[in-house]
Amino acid sequence: MNLSGQVKSITYLKNNTGEVMSKLAEDRQPLVITQNGEATAVLLEVSEYDRQMNTIAMLKRLVISGQQRQKGQSRSVDEVLDEILSKDNES
Repeated sequence: MNLSGQVKSITYLKNNTGEVMSKLAEDRQPLVITQNGEATAVLLEVSEYDRQMNTIAMLKRLVISGQQRQKGQSRSVDEVLDEILSKDNES
């Protein structure tokens, strides 16, 4: 992802908030905000932020699952289904 065209100063943001918000909604691209010439924040459209957080959560789950499998702390689908079905039959 190339953000070079998506960099604005905090002063620009203050003076053009409505335009910046419209552009975020339209382009769905992150906007890097600078202060004193240094990048200090990234502005994202809410649905893009949600998408990224969901992706991160899924990746974390995959890592944890892989670690559990390596430690022998996982069960096969068949084992889980058998357990569920046996509990249903007990009812």
